[in-house]
Amino acid sequence: MSKSKRSSANKKSRSKKHDRGQPKPASAPKPTHYSECPSAPLWRRLASMVYDMLVLWAIWIATGFLHAAIFGIESTENASHLASTLFPMLLTATFTFYYWFWTHGGQTLGMRAWRLKVIDARLDGTPPHPVKCITRFCGAFVSLSAFGLGYIWCLFDAANDTWHDRISGTRTLVIPKEENKKNRFRDSRRIPKDPV
Repeated sequence: MSKSKRSSANKKSRSKKHDRGQPKPASAPKPTHYSECPSAPLWRRLASMVYDMLVLWAIWIATGFLHAAIFGIESTENASHLASTLFPMLLTATFTFYYWFWTHGGQTLGMRAWRLKVIDARLDGTPPHPVKCITRFCGAFVSLSAFGLGYIWCLFDAANDTWHDRISGTRTLVIPKEENKKNRFRDSRRIPKDPV
């Protein structure tokens, strides 16, 4: 092997060794600000709801036991008594679940699993204001009560928003994995820095 071929081979092997320590460039650019994050598609929203329902069932069972402890087992025989006492308790428990998670980081447990986050429609990364959370919960109740039309609406909406997103002035976005890992159910008002 000639001297020039050996020196070029050595340079190539050195450059390969140097490249190994460098991170590989990502195939697609990752969002650096919430305005660059895509809106949540319907299938992710539904998957998130299934995860949340598992948690809510446990909460509802505990609420049922609490109801039985307060009003007695005999109260379950009277349907009107159940409607006037148990239903408000279940609704309050469900509202408290969503309200707490939306105001403390913008993600329920199901939303964390599917990398979804509810933020203010200004797209500055802040969790929704408590009034917007109340409006969102009521709007989601209407969306579901209308045979799910409020959710199906996101298939036809230009921004992939549901009725309750529109009504409450919030957005549901798919966030990057890195952002999802650092958001740990806190009332964080910090947002990722704008790209320079």
